[in-house]
Amino acid sequence: MLLWYCRGGAIKKMGKVNDRILATTWNNIYDITDPDSPFHLLHIKRPYNYISPSISFSNNQIDYCFSSSGITIKYENHEPEIIKRTYSVPFSQNFNSIIESSNIWICPHSTSGGAFKINNENETNGRPKLYLNEKQVSIVFKDSMNALWFTTLNEGVFALPKKTPILYNRTMSPVLRSNNITALTLLPDSRIIFGDTFGNIYSFIKNNKNIALLKKDVNQNRVRQIIAMQDSSWLAVLNKNLIAEFKEVKIKYKNTKNGLPWLSSFGALKYALNDDIYTWICTHHSLVYYDEINQPATLVISNNRVTSIGKDNEGDLWVGSNDGLLSSRDSFKIKWGNRFKPLQGQIPDIKKADPGQLWVVTPEFGLLRVQVQNGAVINLEIINDLIPTPIENIKTLFREDNGKLWMATNNGVYSIDQDLNTHHYDMSDGLPTNDVNAVAVDQDTLWAATVAGLSKIQLNQPIESNNFPTYISGLTYNLDENDYEFDLIYRQKKSITLPSGTSMLEVQFSGLHFNSQGNITYEYIEEEKSLSFQWLTWSNLASNFHSDKDTSIINGHSRNFGIDPPTGTFETRVTAISKNGVRSRHPDTFTFTILPYWYETIWFSILVTGVILFVIWQFYLKFTAVKRLQRAATDLQLQAIKAQINPHYIGNSINAIQQFFYPPNPNKASQYISTFTYILRQTMHLAEVPFIPIKEELGFISSYLEMVQLRFENRFQYKITEIGGLSPDMSFPAMILQPILENATIHGLAIQGASILSVDFHMSGKFLICSITDNGIGINISKERKKAKSKKRVSKGIELLKKKIFILNKMYGIKLKLDFQDLSENQAGSHGTKVTVSFLHKKITQVTFNEKKD
Repeated sequence: MLLWYCRGGAIKKMGKVNDRILATTWNNIYDITDPDSPFHLLHIKRPYNYISPSISFSNNQIDYCFSSSGITIKYENHEPEIIKRTYSVPFSQNFNSIIESSNIWICPHSTSGGAFKINNENETNGRPKLYLNEKQVSIVFKDSMNALWFTTLNEGVFALPKKTPILYNRTMSPVLRSNNITALTLLPDSRIIFGDTFGNIYSFIKNNKNIALLKKDVNQNRVRQIIAMQDSSWLAVLNKNLIAEFKEVKIKYKNTKNGLPWLSSFGALKYALNDDIYTWICTHHSLVYYDEINQPATLVISNNRVTSIGKDNEGDLWVGSNDGLLSSRDSFKIKWGNRFKPLQGQIPDIKKADPGQLWVVTPEFGLLRVQVQNGAVINLEIINDLIPTPIENIKTLFREDNGKLWMATNNGVYSIDQDLNTHHYDMSDGLPTNDVNAVAVDQDTLWAATVAGLSKIQLNQPIESNNFPTYISGLTYNLDENDYEFDLIYRQKKSITLPSGTSMLEVQFSGLHFNSQGNITYEYIEEEKSLSFQWLTWSNLASNFHSDKDTSIINGHSRNFGIDPPTGTFETRVTAISKNGVRSRHPDTFTFTILPYWYETIWFSILVTGVILFVIWQFYLKFTAVKRLQRAATDLQLQAIKAQINPHYIGNSINAIQQFFYPPNPNKASQYISTFTYILRQTMHLAEVPFIPIKEELGFISSYLEMVQLRFENRFQYKITEIGGLSPDMSFPAMILQPILENATIHGLAIQGASILSVDFHMSGKFLICSITDNGIGINISKERKKAKSKKRVSKGIELLKKKIFILNKMYGIKLKLDFQDLSENQAGSHGTKVTVSFLHKKITQVTFNEKKD
């Protein structure tokens, strides 16, 4: 390590001039090219009002800048040449400077702020030009591509384009009495005439760039308009009077009975138009014209506020008034606003357009393109309905000879061509403010009268390059009520993982396009990718099956994900787009991962689902076990009932056999016993199952009725009616009809004549119905006889049958019903009993199918 002691004081700055490395103190320069033998090169004689200088290196020279003067040391063949300079504007004691080509940039640390450019090749230096007005510039420096960068306090970094807009205000031109420039016009002799809000009128000569005060007004008489007249003369419209060159113009009515009132009788002036023959004046409540300066004026419109005036290509005069748009062709009688609503109310400005057209400005509808012919309105177009971004709050218009229209608004300056292509100029293009009162265009130069001064912008800027970078610069988020911030520009790994519970996530972008100066949009492309295996969620998994790139255009410099950002891994690609639509060819990419909570992962949900299914399965096993026990108990109960039915039936049948022995009838007894044996075997089989095919049930009841017929011979007849199309395999409750038939053959026999028993099967909706009808005495008379004989015995077979029906309904839900009806209740003279059995046959089919599966 080499240590060198400088006797001239602390080294303030080091730099390279030609091939030499120099070190500077406040008033000495040292050559330290050879670190082993440095030597003193030059002593700077400090000015009288000496303060700490700002030192800059550039090519072959060094500049020492003091508060109001400077010293330039140029090196030619390693020989220093000292040039002293005096600045016409003193600066504060603290400032920064830099040499750029033939200019010196000085940035004072003062309240007014800004950056001043001084011509370094002019010994007198002239008057500095001000840039970045009212911005607190702290440092100015130049990069390897000779771009100038200005750092400011609390307003970020600015870069000036090659053709930087120029501002003329009171700071740069003390001759100006106000920064609020309200009107301007261009004259053929290269002069620019403009006025301010206090009635002062100035002349600006473009060649020598000097501003001269032409007219001073102490009555705060606002300049509303300046129009160019013949021979490079001009006419200024003020609130209270007219100014033509240097003479105040007095305008009178033509001869009236009341004499010749002065201009003040017209009220406040608003607008003027000169057509080489007449000068038309719009006032607060009239329209007048005169043909020569100082000649009496002619009243055209009275008692009507006239705010604007213009001419079309046919020479017809159009004015805007309280009654809307009026035309001179009909002596201003027709109110065109009554026919076209947008033309109602005040009209701030009117300008000639293409043949047969007028440009008209309205506060509500904005710019209108009005079709006119022979002093009449034919049609109109609302331009804001035809362009992507509406133009609002238009103050004044300026039309170039090529037909291009310019608009001064409180949101900057707009231009629109014949094809309705628009362009917008605002503070990002160098305007000191967006509040513009008037504009004028001279070839490739735009002049704007703003509330912050007169601004000059070069329109033909160099062709934009797309060789500018895009950066995903940083992100901020909140976690557990704490804010976190990350700088992503210098992060080597182009990905970041954020913890669970991240909220208020915001990602910032930057596009380093100097001419746009922050007026940049961004194409934001986002694609969701799969999370790592242990953090996988159902939503993230689903998104991977239909993953689409989400593309959006963002006008700001950040993407806000809201309070609760979605979890997942997101690959993002951001491309900056300049104000003029030029896309950066260096987009930036980054991958953001927002982890879910552990209980949002697939694995936790699978675990919870598994536990729930296990509990349900265990519950099902226990439930089915209980159901089996209940089923077994019910089956045992049903079998017990059947076991009770069988002995009862057997007992009745054996009693019936006795009649074949007294007197003996061996043939019938043998036939009866054979049938009885078959029925007995069937009964034992049917006692084991709850349901049988209906063909077996029909066979069983047929055999039983045959046995009864053997017993009673001709005294008993029966008939079985089957339902048509009934499947022989349809399930039927076993041993349901036998107790009913048995009861009918014992208690339902006719007193006289043959006993007739009919069995009928039919369908009624979802129910299969079996009706058993006899022609006996009926249940009502039977009950009375039993009561008279004091017989309280209840039919054992029927009671057991009811218990069986109850159990079958409980087990299988077939809605089995048993209904008894005395026929005498429905028809007088009839007798007998009708027993109806009904049930849901499909329910039995389903039960039978499930039992076969089991």
